[in-house]
Amino acid sequence: MKNCAAFLILILLTSCASTTVLKTNDPEIQIFHEGKRLGSGDTIFTSRTLAWMSKNFEIKKAGCQPQDFVLKRNHQLDTPVFIFGLFTLVPLLWMMKYDGVTPIHYECQ
Repeated sequence: MKNCAAFLILILLTSCASTTVLKTNDPEIQIFHEGKRLGSGDTIFTSRTLAWMSKNFEIKKAGCQPQDFVLKRNHQLDTPVFIFGLFTLVPLLWMMKYDGVTPIHYECQ
């Protein structure tokens, strides 16, 4: 019984997060989320936002105009979360996840 409870707690703690690699076409591009610099070039982004919600990013490069990028959490069904959510309902809020890799094409303007 303890193992089952520990397993359920583990699922609850990890099921709401989704991760994607923000893959850029230029390694000098800097990616910002809510004013915080995430990294340059290809960057890993993890979020616990609800399904179908969006996150806004700002993409910058020295000498170029900043550009906005929106990432929505609606790309793939997270099957284990969906199945678990059928029994408890709450995880259904996180049943969608990001693509494994999200390409960002940036053109300097």
